[in-house]
Amino acid sequence: MSTAPIIASMKIFEGKIHAAKIDESIRNRLKTLKLNNSLLIVLIGDNPVSLRYIKVKMKLCEELGIPVILEHIDSSLSDNEILSKIKKAFENDSVSGGLIQLPLPRESLKKCLDLIPIKKDIDLISSKSIDQYYRNDFNRLPPVVRAFNYFFQTVEENSRRIVRTRILGSGFLVGKPLNQFLKSFKNISVDNEKSDNGDKITSDFLVCGVGKPNMIRGQDISANCNVIDFGTAFVDGKVVGDLDKNSDCSHLGTVSFSPGGIGPVVVRFLILNFLDLCEI
Repeated sequence: MSTAPIIASMKIFEGKIHAAKIDESIRNRLKTLKLNNSLLIVLIGDNPVSLRYIKVKMKLCEELGIPVILEHIDSSLSDNEILSKIKKAFENDSVSGGLIQLPLPRESLKKCLDLIPIKKDIDLISSKSIDQYYRNDFNRLPPVVRAFNYFFQTVEENSRRIVRTRILGSGFLVGKPLNQFLKSFKNISVDNEKSDNGDKITSDFLVCGVGKPNMIRGQDISANCNVIDFGTAFVDGKVVGDLDKNSDCSHLGTVSFSPGGIGPVVVRFLILNFLDLCEI
């Protein structure tokens, strides 16, 4: 006698709720950590989206009692002038860790990422950090990878089965580092096949990291699949994810929509990476 598959009742991964839990852990950690140094945030230019994200990070650090230094650099300066300012900012002895807000205003400034010392790179985006990570040195993880791992563990507790995971997008902030991390696990099979709107996706976990608004419809995803949407794009001034929120997602498992899902958790793991460096 055949048994019909159990269809999940979708659960929404509420980013604010999980972020609050992590905040509590951060506060407890700060009680035992003598924090003398600051977190450095470098912003080149006045990209309104970048300004918005930086305000979120700075507000959170203020609430948690973490000192922040904002180095806001005029993008009209020459590349050499900008590089000099960044180098000087990271050489500051009062800075334990920092980041350069992406995207950069021009391609020629990409080399500025290598001015982040590996011991201060909380995003793991300098060449030395990337090289270390892609040699399967997972002692330190990018915030996105830590956030996915958190999501995975909240959904897939103590599973011994082979978990099929589909990753859409191959960007260096989401797709590539996640693929590198997940393929190291014997119980996780990773599929990087590209997908267009309307393609059917059969998987246990789906990671969206393309940045193409509403490119995936819920009805094109298999039942019980857990979806984590890292995608962000701006449509009419509003953030929109890769997964279409207005499509039929009722048959899915746990879903982290964008915005409001995994984003706040990623920011918390960025701060935790900073605190890790403060203890070295």
